[in-house]
Amino acid sequence: MAIDVTCECGREFGVTNNSAGRNVKCPECGARIQVVEASIAIEPAPRASAVLQPSVGSDTPSSPTTDGHAAASSRKDAGSKQVSSESRKSKSALKKERAAGRRAKSAFHQSSVPLGITWMYYGLLIGVIAMIGLCSMVMLSQAGQPGVGSPLVILSGLAMVVAAGLMIVGKLLCLSAPSQIPGSGGVLLSLVFDGFAVLVAIAQRGQAPGLSLLANLLGVGSFVCFLVFLKGLGEFLELRDIADRAASVLWLGLVSLTLWIVQLGLMSLVRTREIPPDIGGMGSGMLGVVAGGLGIFVLVRYAGLLSMCRSALSKS
Repeated sequence: MAIDVTCECGREFGVTNNSAGRNVKCPECGARIQVVEASIAIEPAPRASAVLQPSVGSDTPSSPTTDGHAAASSRKDAGSKQVSSESRKSKSALKKERAAGRRAKSAFHQSSVPLGITWMYYGLLIGVIAMIGLCSMVMLSQAGQPGVGSPLVILSGLAMVVAAGLMIVGKLLCLSAPSQIPGSGGVLLSLVFDGFAVLVAIAQRGQAPGLSLLANLLGVGSFVCFLVFLKGLGEFLELRDIADRAASVLWLGLVSLTLWIVQLGLMSLVRTREIPPDIGGMGSGMLGVVAGGLGIFVLVRYAGLLSMCRSALSKS
């Protein structure tokens, strides 16, 4: 039996079994090659590969192990391609989202929102001063002080009108806020509530207590809607202090409103004689003091919130 020998130059030739273990000369390049014994010769890899992976159309069945490895490799390649595609998509979406955020912030700084918040801030300050003046007039008149009179009352009333006008104009300027700001629709709702409150106040003319209550409730609705907008503004600008302050003022305002409604309920029960006047009057008075004090605290916090917004917007 002949032994097949392959030289490094690529020439294949055969030698006799007697040459096993000896060095033979390549007839092509003349290199010396050691002949391996036939008993330990290993079948060449191409032949084994041909057995394990038969050509298409062959009737010889393929090895299950080989098929399993090939299928697993194919699934792995497909999975890695899918992950790579998803990663590229997520990075592209993230870039688009960041670009949209930058455009929205640029549009915000070009809007009239900073000016509107400034107008609202000064309107609120004037309104608080006017309210303090009116309350002082009422207390002095109840104490029997003469001459505390009409000029100061008229001046305080005019200050209230100016304050309301400044705040409404400020909200109108805030309508230019980009729609990407969470709660930006609260500005429009706040203006709607203000409009109805003004109409109710004109229709009241001091003759219908029920309309006065409705006007106050509409004012609270306007207050809540604009606070929702300020909270969303803080989140949009990534100013956590503003968002947290707006949320705290909102909840304190709702608590104050609840106490006021309970006080009105007690007063109505006293009028209908369903509870004794002394008990109802005492409870109503205590609730009025608590609700009034909390209301003043809410206004102070609200003014501080608007001041924070002005300062943050002037720096950005």
